[in-house]
Amino acid sequence: MARTIRGIGVSGGFAVAPVVRVAAPVPPPDNEPAAPDAEAQVQAAFDAVASELQALAQQADGYARDVLSATALMAGDPALLTATEDELAKGKGPATAINDAIAAIAGLFEGMGEYYADRATDIRGIGARAVAAVLGRPAPGVPVLTRPSVVVARDLTPAETVGMDLLNVAGIVTMAGGRTGHTAILAAQYGIPAVVQAGEIAEVRTGTVVAVDGTRGEIT
Repeated sequence: MARTIRGIGVSGGFAVAPVVRVAAPVPPPDNEPAAPDAEAQVQAAFDAVASELQALAQQADGYARDVLSATALMAGDPALLTATEDELAKGKGPATAINDAIAAIAGLFEGMGEYYADRATDIRGIGARAVAAVLGRPAPGVPVLTRPSVVVARDLTPAETVGMDLLNVAGIVTMAGGRTGHTAILAAQYGIPAVVQAGEIAEVRTGTVVAVDGTRGEIT
């Protein structure tokens, strides 16, 4: 029997395709030991993320380019490094220190209201990429799409959205986000039907064929 999930439609249009999920960020290792060169590792990780985001910005245009350029500047903000160094001083390993510092900063932004929610998403995206970099793992993102798909995620960072094979993105559904968020604006810019704040999509399995109505804000 068909089931209808309701969220907020933020980019009009209709799409039918199987669900593909964005993988969760790589977590820090359990009980990660402190490292003698941890500060250098962390600095290199943030530098790598800033460079990667700036490269993506140069490939984008319009709103995406502006947001990615701003996010690249955020990745190079000394405040992120300082907050991470404070966590290193507690005896944490580099990946754990990045993760904990980013979580604290993102939490501050989330506590400041909806307008700042996108900043929290940007910060978490930077942190996820920095953790992956310091562990020598691939950056998180949308898997390679081999056919038209509905991309499902908790939320999408601008880097993840721009990095998608847009020809195979039939629709986007997120559990978080809002009408004025990055996902909404970028989906509209690229003409992709999108629904946000659809928490129940978490219960839908990868590969399930869904119909996305970006105008009504419904997924069937």
